[in-house]
Amino acid sequence: MYRKVTGSVSSRTSMLIVGSILEDGRPVSESRKFKTAQEKGTKILTETELDDLIYKSNEIMLFIVD
Repeated sequence: MYRKVTGSVSSRTSMLIVGSILEDGRPVSESRKFKTAQEKGTKILTETELDDLIYKSNEIMLFIVD
């Protein structure tokens, strides 16, 4: 599976990973990228959700290898 990190959200963006606040202290939900992702129906994951996804993937991989 090929993934590319980009600086903007487009119709080809499959996922946006967001933190809890922006660098200037505003909530992430106020950012243009977040709003654009919502408008385009892009999947939005928090950092915690991404960590959980990676952890679960590693558990599954360990189970398959054992």
